Amino acid sequence: MPNYSNGSLLKLSTCDPRLILLMNEVIKHVDIAITCGHRDQVDQDQAFAEKKSKLRFPNSKHNSSPSMAVDFVPFKGGKAIWNDPGHVTAVAFFIHGIAAAQGLKIRLGCDWNGNFETKDESFLDAFHLEIAE
Repeated sequence: MPNYSNGSLLKLSTCDPRLILLMNEVIKHVDIAITCGHRDQVDQDQAFAEKKSKLRFPNSKHNSSPSMAVDFVPFKGGKAIWNDPGHVTAVAFFIHGIAAAQGLKIRLGCDWNGNFETKDESFLDAFHLEIAE
């Protein structure tokens, strides 16, 4: 069974308890790493400058404490899957299903409008998910 590295656990610990519960269930089924939980202003400014976020500080759900957003990357054969949008999207929708089973409403960065389509998104961030509130 996959498990989180210490780095992933540290990042996950900055997240809302509902996200922690969700992602702790996900790791039982899919090998993933947590790449981001909370972002301070410096990190958010950098994400915005690198076009990894469309939001300036403090408007991202990553900026709250605890973070209402989490970023992840799936692994396959022990390697991070950064360049296979189909694989990442499949994992994101799997996570969406687990969240629904837990009664948690989330928004996926690959399906911002929640219509189960990814081709209609102007900003695709398949590695991101957030609590929808």
